[in-house]
Amino acid sequence: MIPTPPIRTFGGVAAALAIACVAVPCVQAAVEARDDGIVLGPWIVAPWYESAWGYDDNVFRSSVVPTSDSLRRHAIGAVATLPFRSSSLELDYSYDRRRYDTLTFQREAAQELGAELDLRFGSGDRLRLAERYTLGIFDLQQFNEGGELVFRGEPYDYNRIDVELSRSVPRRRGYLARVTRYDLEFDTDDPVPYFDYSGLEAAVELREPLPADRWLVVYADVRRFNNFEVDQPGGDPYRREESGSLQVGVRGVLGGRTPFSVRLGYGRLDYSIIEAEGYSGLVGNADISFDLGMRSRLVVRAYRRPISSTTSTYFLTQHGRVDFQWDLRRTVRFELGSGLWRNSYPEPLAIGICAGLDRNDDRLDTSAAIVWQVHPRLGIQGNVTHTQRTSNCSVIDYDADLASVGLRLGW
Repeated sequence: MIPTPPIRTFGGVAAALAIACVAVPCVQAAVEARDDGIVLGPWIVAPWYESAWGYDDNVFRSSVVPTSDSLRRHAIGAVATLPFRSSSLELDYSYDRRRYDTLTFQREAAQELGAELDLRFGSGDRLRLAERYTLGIFDLQQFNEGGELVFRGEPYDYNRIDVELSRSVPRRRGYLARVTRYDLEFDTDDPVPYFDYSGLEAAVELREPLPADRWLVVYADVRRFNNFEVDQPGGDPYRREESGSLQVGVRGVLGGRTPFSVRLGYGRLDYSIIEAEGYSGLVGNADISFDLGMRSRLVVRAYRRPISSTTSTYFLTQHGRVDFQWDLRRTVRFELGSGLWRNSYPEPLAIGICAGLDRNDDRLDTSAAIVWQVHPRLGIQGNVTHTQRTSNCSVIDYDADLASVGLRLGW
């Protein structure tokens, strides 16, 4: 039986979205199957199932005693969409069970609940309300930007709430205003080399139209987060981080087929409660997507920003990534991606074998996949991933390779 996640922590926004939708007229439709799901009255439901087998030669990303193991994955989920007028309400749920042959963990399944109300107006304005709650264990990257934390199997609860208002109309002034609430709590009594946190982030972007489908962009954000010791739930924060940035840039389309965005500016990261060094300097991000023809596309992304650390106050990460996608045939797609993170720590490490060392890490992730859509409702995929970290503190170096094959049924 699939366990039921604790809905009580996922209540406020999701319930409000459901009540809001009941108050508006919804599209009526007969029960039928179509490309985007099964029509059940006013709802479009898209269920799916995934199964895979893989082999990981370094599960815990260790340079000391690498542990290899094979793993089996079974996942089910569904997305239910309720369209009305030009808007929609979307609810989704997934249950992802991954079992290693020899290793065991406190939580072997990850669950995720999502709700999003997307209201679109004739003026071009858009209001989006969303909440996503995760009972996680495997995908640490959603809060582990820069890859400082490596997999140890610790279960965690992660919640994100977004309220966003925006306008995007070709050759017209536009804007985006967003407020996001984050909460992370590790659900374990064992030591965890990370920290719990809760905080708010607010961002505003103003867009002034320029010739040739481009906009001048002015962007500002502020963040305030409380960091907590994992073994002291409900206690006072041991560290408070306050950060913000002001950036200017350009976004738009080059040559009518190449979307791009670039922003550069000034950013800061300060700490209170503890005596700690902060950051002040250059931040920014950029991305561009090339249509290469022959049903292929190349996407390049980069950013530079400070990120709070577990072993120091913060580290400055500079990241670049390239992704290539090629539809060899209408039913066969090839994907190749590679990303590099360069992390620099301003303060010497305080403890451990590398105490006193100014730590610098490089992390490389490379992956390749081929997907064969045997049938509109059946796909088969093979995937290989290589992850490598090299550091001047050699005890945290690692190499890891993961290979998997699997299938997907449904929408």
